[in-house]
This record gives sequence, structure tokens and C-alpha cells, in this order.
Amino acid sequence: MLPIRNNYLAVRLSFFFLSTIFFTIQGFYIDYANSQSVEELLEQARLQIKENKLIMPINDNALNTLREILKLEPDNQEVPKLFKKIKARYIRWAERAEKQGKFSTAKIYYKRIIRIDPSDKEILHRLKILQRKEALKKHPTVPIGQKTLAKINAHPAKTDKKSLLKVDITRMTFIPEGQFLMGSNDIHPPNRRPAHRVYLKAFYIDTWEVTNDDMVKFLNSQGNPEGLYIKIGPENFIQKKQGKYFVIPNKEKYPANFVSWYGANAYCEWLGKSLPTEAQWEKAARGTDGRRYPWGSAPPSSRYLNFISFTNWQSVLKPVGSYEAGKSPYGVYDMAGNVWEWCSDWYNPSYYIDSPHKNPTGPEKGLHKVLRGGLFGENPLYVETSYRNHNKPELQGLYTGFRCAYEIP
Repeated sequence: MLPIRNNYLAVRLSFFFLSTIFFTIQGFYIDYANSQSVEELLEQARLQIKENKLIMPINDNALNTLREILKLEPDNQEVPKLFKKIKARYIRWAERAEKQGKFSTAKIYYKRIIRIDPSDKEILHRLKILQRKEALKKHPTVPIGQKTLAKINAHPAKTDKKSLLKVDITRMTFIPEGQFLMGSNDIHPPNRRPAHRVYLKAFYIDTWEVTNDDMVKFLNSQGNPEGLYIKIGPENFIQKKQGKYFVIPNKEKYPANFVSWYGANAYCEWLGKSLPTEAQWEKAARGTDGRRYPWGSAPPSSRYLNFISFTNWQSVLKPVGSYEAGKSPYGVYDMAGNVWEWCSDWYNPSYYIDSPHKNPTGPEKGLHKVLRGGLFGENPLYVETSYRNHNKPELQGLYTGFRCAYEIP
């Protein structure tokens, strides 16, 4: 019995050693086969790049081949270099398409790079700029019609000589220089995205909206050429009789409305001032803590603004400075409600994507001008400090008013 047992052990040992040798040889074979496979795949990827088969067609492209290589050899040093070649080629094609004005084509090329690397910040930034270019292309670049331009040129506003000597800032509020948070990351509406830091030099802004009393002084000095500055009608609190403008009794301290952007701009220039930029307006309304409303985070109510109704606006509108609790952090009144306020900027929905960090003044051209601050209606979205409205500068709406700003020379 003993020899049989010894033979059995010998067979077992022999099988063990043969198995070890087999698996060792198999491992060497697999490594060798993989190294060969990687080299072949690298050569295949180079050929596909040469033939511009970058991520298309579906079954024969460099992207898929490079991914196969990474499965076999995650640390392969050649793969990043080939990815870089693919990216460079797409960038070259995209830039050429941009120069030709083919923005949709350029977007396709950039998005193909994002398929390779979804976190590529450079390409994501290029896509955002491209979206802004597309938006500008859709809007006419001629600011105003020729007839309107002729009217303005024929009747330029004359600056008050006294204002050249000294600008009256007694009814203005000082806004110190520094950074503040502008815009919002809220999905709706997208024209106020993204939230971003803006640095502004110091300026003054009117503590109250320009009143009917103020506007009448301007109109009696400068006139209302061809009705361009303000709409005078039975519904307006400002009337005209025997060549003179006057305010209906007890409406002197109500905000001037039915004012076009041209009228608002001319008024401010008459006093040696200017309309606030969109950034100046938002900082004066919001302060530096990123608040949703001028008074803070509490929902809009009759405590803070004339948040009543769109109907019967003549009974809804309130005298300026009526809402002490609704002041902004700097003490500026009526930055929400009463009337929309014209800003100096041309409007572009995607301007925030790459607007300047310091003292932004808006696009150079456009079709609409920016309006801020909401009105007397009851939509809480409109009275948020970051909400952006816009309309044609010749609009004379029952809800369009303004205030002035002034930068110390």
C-alpha cells in the first residue's frame, strides 16, 4: 500500500508544478499579447486622427480606440498626447468657423471636445462666449432708427451752465467704491446668470426717483422735441397748457412716468449727471451682501413697496419715499416698485457671461435699453434686485421712470 500512496503524492506534486508553469507562461503570454495590442491600437488611433476620424464615424474613430487603450493600460503616456491632438484640431476648426460667422458649426466642434473631457474649463468658457456672440447676431446692431436719430441730433439737450460749475448732490446718496455680488444663479430668468463679483468706483445716485415736479422744470427749460422725451396725454399727471408744462395738483412728488430712455438721459445730462449703469443701479439697490430684495430677504408686502395691482395705476402709484422699511442698505428709496427705471446700458441677455470685472457699462450697441426695479404690479420676481428688464429706448410706458447718477471727476 505504501508505494501506491507515494505514487499518488508524486502525481499530485507533478500536477502542481505543471500548473504553476502553465499559469506563469500564460501570464507572460497575456502581457505580451496586451503590449502588442496596445501598440496596434496606438497605431490605429494615429491613423484615425490623420484621417480626421476623431469621434466619428461611430464604429471607427480615435476616441473609441484611445478608450480601449486605457482599459488595457490606464497609465499609457501616449494617450494624453493624442487626446491633445484631437482637441487642437477641433479648436482650429471651431475658430475658423467663428471667423466665418458660422457660430452653430463652431459650437458643434467645441461640444465634441466636451464629450472627451466634460470638465474642460477653457472650452466651456469658449462656449459661453460663443452663446453671447450668437445672441448679438440675432439682435440688430443698429441702436435706433434713422428717424429717431435725426430727432435727437436736431434737438440736443443743453446742459445747465450752473451744473457745469457744481453738480447738486444734496438729494443724492453716496455709494462707496468696492466689490459687490451682481446677478443670480437662479435658473429663471437666465439673463441674470451667472452671479459674479463686480468692482465699482464710488458714485452718487438719486435718493428718490425723479418726480413730476422735477420733470416739469426740465420740460419748461428744454421742451419736448416732437414728443420724444415724454408722452403727454390725459392719463399723465404732467399736462401742457399755453406752451407751459405743469403737474396736476397733489401729484408733484409722484415719480415721473411715460418717460422714454431719451427723455431720462436728456434730463440727467441737463443736470450734469447721467443715467446709472446697470451695475451701479444694482449695487445701490442691493449693497454688498447679495440680498434678494432692497430691504433683505422678507417676501414683498405693502410694508416695503406699493405691491398692489396692475389695474388702475393712477390710484396705485405712490409719492417717492413712501416706504421707509423698503430702503436699500445705503438708504435709497423705491428701488423696488413704483416705476421701472431706465439704466444707461444697452441690453444683451448673455452680457454677464464675460462682462468686465471693473466698472462694466454694458454692450456697445443693441436694440433695447435696460430697465430695473420692477413696478407697482404684484409679481415678486420683478422686484428682485437682480431682475433685468428691457425695452426699446423710445418706449413711453405708464410704468417707465428713472433716477440719475453722478461720478465725481
